[in-house]
Amino acid sequence: MGKFNPKYIPAIFKEVDNPSNISGYVFRNKDYESKIRMVGNKVEFWIEDTLIFSFTKSGIIDELGTGTFLPDQTGHSGKYLTTNGTSSSWATISSGTMDHTTLSNIGTNTHAQIDTHIANVSNPHTVTKAQVGLTNVENTALSTWTGTSNIATLGSITSGTWNGTTISLARGGTGQTSASAAINALVPSQSGNSGKILSTNGTAVSWVANDRKATANITTGSNSISFSSTLGSTAYGLWVRCYDASGNNVNYTITSKLATGFAITVGENATIEYKAELY
Repeated sequence: MGKFNPKYIPAIFKEVDNPSNISGYVFRNKDYESKIRMVGNKVEFWIEDTLIFSFTKSGIIDELGTGTFLPDQTGHSGKYLTTNGTSSSWATISSGTMDHTTLSNIGTNTHAQIDTHIANVSNPHTVTKAQVGLTNVENTALSTWTGTSNIATLGSITSGTWNGTTISLARGGTGQTSASAAINALVPSQSGNSGKILSTNGTAVSWVANDRKATANITTGSNSISFSSTLGSTAYGLWVRCYDASGNNVNYTITSKLATGFAITVGENATIEYKAELY
């Protein structure tokens, strides 16, 4: 063998009708293209600085299948290609559980050591509270926590016993610890209003005298009954009973109803009992 001449192109000819017509080396001249065309798309070699080759799809499969590049595939369906560092071969993919000791770069820990470490809940890595940010948290048990005055928002309290101070009127409470004291805190002052009743003018409540319940003697004809204190409205209920000296009922007619009293007409002298209360 002499020195390789880059002007020549080595070629592989496969399935050529008349391979004797084609030399193993094709000189790159004016006939080059026609000779290469006879090979079809099987193989094409270009020799420049390096040897570059390409195969058609069927050509690659044929060449690889002969054992030239790969181990013989016969009887190795479903296996994978592996190497021992020198030569390649077909190997079977193992099924089932793979022991970690069969893997590479597994370190020096055994299964038992790994299991023990996983089960260890006593801080095996000696993590400090500073490393997880616990230095920013107060180390106080809820069972002994006395609370704080800095709670901005409080959710719903659904159970438990209230042991705090009383809640003032300004916060929706009464500021008291008993029912009677709570009522006294909610109604107008009762001082000096003994015997009066609680009344409203439609906006606010107040104590008013209860002397609109009384008994009076009236004569035949029209009579005016005046309340000792004004009701402040004609929207009141009026209960009346008229009777004679024997206790028999006497017919009557209410002719007018004012906030200061009412007018009644009877057919004979009678005694009247009445009571007026705002609705």
